[in-house]
Amino acid sequence: MFELWRNWIEAGRFAYDVNQVVAGRMMRFAMGGPQVAAEAQRMVLEKVTAVTAAQVAAGTALATGKSLANAAKRAATPIKRRVRANRKRLSRRK
Repeated sequence: MFELWRNWIEAGRFAYDVNQVVAGRMMRFAMGGPQVAAEAQRMVLEKVTAVTAAQVAAGTALATGKSLANAAKRAATPIKRRVRANRKRLSRRK
């Protein structure tokens, strides 16, 4: 039962972080300037990197005999880490 609640709380935290990242990027894009192109490139590169890391983590877990649930958890870790780092970076005042 506690695992269910923990998963819901974690999903809510992840959704909050994603929302903050999207809002932060939209604000930066709306402000314009030379940093907009760099942020757009960074956004695409980070997505490709995070998805690649997630695939490797899940594949490694499955190849070593871990459960599907374990592989999914390991796949989510690099994506969550990247989203959390972006939320912190984009929320800083410049």
